[in-house]
Amino acid sequence: MSTKHRLLLLTGCLFCLGATGQRKTRPTAATYISLGTTQLSFQTDYSTLEATHHANEFRLHVYTGDVLIQAINLDSLIVGPQGGQFMKLATRSAFGQLQARLFKNDSLLQDWAPLSALPAYIDSNTMYKYNRGEPGRGRQLANIKLDNSDSLLLELRNNSGASLLRVTITKGAWDTQPFIQSMSIAPPGADLYASRNSVTKRFYKSKENTFYQGWPGDGLTLHHQVMVPGVSLSLLFRQRGVRGDSIFEYRLWRNDTHRGWQRSDEIIHTDPLEAGTSYILEVRFADQPTRRSIYSFKVPAAWYQTWWVRALAALLLATLLLLIFGWMRLRLMRRKAERYRLETQALYAQMNPHFLFNALSTIQGLMNDGQTTKANHYLTGFASLLRGTIQMGNRTTVPLVTELKNLEHYIRLEQMRFNFNYIYTIDETIPTNDLEVPPLLAQPLIENAVKHGLAARREDGLLVIHIYRKKNDFLMSIHDNGEGFDAQAATGGYGLRLTRERISLFNKQSQSQQLLLTFTSGETGTTMIIRYKNWLHD
Repeated sequence: MSTKHRLLLLTGCLFCLGATGQRKTRPTAATYISLGTTQLSFQTDYSTLEATHHANEFRLHVYTGDVLIQAINLDSLIVGPQGGQFMKLATRSAFGQLQARLFKNDSLLQDWAPLSALPAYIDSNTMYKYNRGEPGRGRQLANIKLDNSDSLLLELRNNSGASLLRVTITKGAWDTQPFIQSMSIAPPGADLYASRNSVTKRFYKSKENTFYQGWPGDGLTLHHQVMVPGVSLSLLFRQRGVRGDSIFEYRLWRNDTHRGWQRSDEIIHTDPLEAGTSYILEVRFADQPTRRSIYSFKVPAAWYQTWWVRALAALLLATLLLLIFGWMRLRLMRRKAERYRLETQALYAQMNPHFLFNALSTIQGLMNDGQTTKANHYLTGFASLLRGTIQMGNRTTVPLVTELKNLEHYIRLEQMRFNFNYIYTIDETIPTNDLEVPPLLAQPLIENAVKHGLAARREDGLLVIHIYRKKNDFLMSIHDNGEGFDAQAATGGYGLRLTRERISLFNKQSQSQQLLLTFTSGETGTTMIIRYKNWLHD
């Protein structure tokens, strides 16, 4: 290991966790540095060692005042098991060629002296190689007590004066922050009063225990610990090294909230821990608020608090709302459709008597004029038209091919009355068998063309019906060569008013398909166009 790397000795970081508490194991806080056959040992309760940027120069931090420095000659001794931290240097010098010097707080404590001339002591952990029944002997360099901020400098050189080792020992304070000495965990559902009372009695029996005296830091490991939901913690904090009662203040964070600072003695109890909660416990001495010990632990979320359960619940709720919305919308659409059907039937029922009255009037007129044969032909055509109308029943739409056949029957009947000419054309790309349209929607328009445009012209009259497409629309144009009228001022007869009402009702009910009716009239005649918008698809 390179001496430039900082090495930290934190002996005693083993834990013993029982059913109700945990405790650290007391360390063997010794540091050993070897120079060839010479081994130096630094004995104290708790220490940390770090290397400096200079070769063979180290810093040793101790926290209890008693420091014992000893040296043994490995060339003549057998060493038993040792515990602690070991540092082996590349420097090799015989034990008898080494000299030591000590300073305390920069004042000379002991001048240069050979190791072999220092006071001897019996080391029960060693024995001589050639007389294994006799305990070995070592040399004691120092046995001294340090106060806080005291320093001790040990220097080693060979007989020629070459520096071999420098170790600076500093004494630090160990009671500057709260230190967890013991912890007890009450299981979920336990009687908190009885549990806390038992824990308090047990803790106070061990309150005078000096097991952790001289240990720096914040005590038992309680950082990012995972706890079981419902457990309660009882924490015992070490008393300070100064006389007087140890008064603590603590603040417990639950996620991002807390209840402020609260006072306590050496024992701090928590309420049962809640699932899905992260906790941070800050503890400080009441008379030293700037130095805090911070502990953290968390309780995993219950299965119903996990993100995937919440996401699934949100998805199910959204699906349920969509289903309810869809059901309500479908119900509303069905109601609108039923209302449209009933209103259409009502208008259709109003139109049929109007049509029947006109047809019967025509038959009566033919018979009065003595045109019995023509009246019979008219009656036959009227029967066919009436049969087709009855077959449509209560349907709100019929195939376009059926609609065109019924209009054809009606036009033939009107031709018998007024003897006008008739031209009919249709775009062959329009699928007449597949398209559904409102029945007899154009009949009142044709009736209006015959009555107001063709009746007076007789054989000179011309009715042109042209069905064609424009993109996704198809249009039905009805043109007559009558005298024309003012399209802006015209209101139309009874049948034309019913047609407008049917178109308006259909447009309110349908979102995708629409019906548009336009008029143009002049000296050359009148053109009425029904536009079936969005009826076709590419």
